[in-house]
Amino acid sequence: MDGRTFSLVCYQDTAGSRCVAVDQDGQPGSPVCDVKVTDRDLVSAGLAMTTRGHGIAVIYGRAHDSVTTLYAMMKDGQRVDWTVYDDPGSGQRYFAIIADSALLADIIAAAPGRQVSLQRYFGMWFSRAS
Repeated sequence: MDGRTFSLVCYQDTAGSRCVAVDQDGQPGSPVCDVKVTDRDLVSAGLAMTTRGHGIAVIYGRAHDSVTTLYAMMKDGQRVDWTVYDDPGSGQRYFAIIADSALLADIIAAAPGRQVSLQRYFGMWFSRAS
């Protein structure tokens, strides 16, 4: 995106914490460690890096084991599916969503019988649907 490369990175730090970060252009990203998720919250997001409505949003974190689908809703109504990755080293599931913040309306995590919007965690990062 914009000629930049992004990599979702999962690792265990020297203190034994399970961490996730998104590296950009080979530079280490800001990690979030030992992220808690529940069957109520489904996902817990790490960071969003951008200024609302300007630039690339990078939202990442951990997904609950029950999450079957993760997708972004764009302002034009388009749905963009994103992968939830299983980390064999930690047994945890992580995600990264990278999108133009001016076009991003919401991010939804779905599990059987329910779904959760990430707007409630990061409402200021999402543009309103037109």
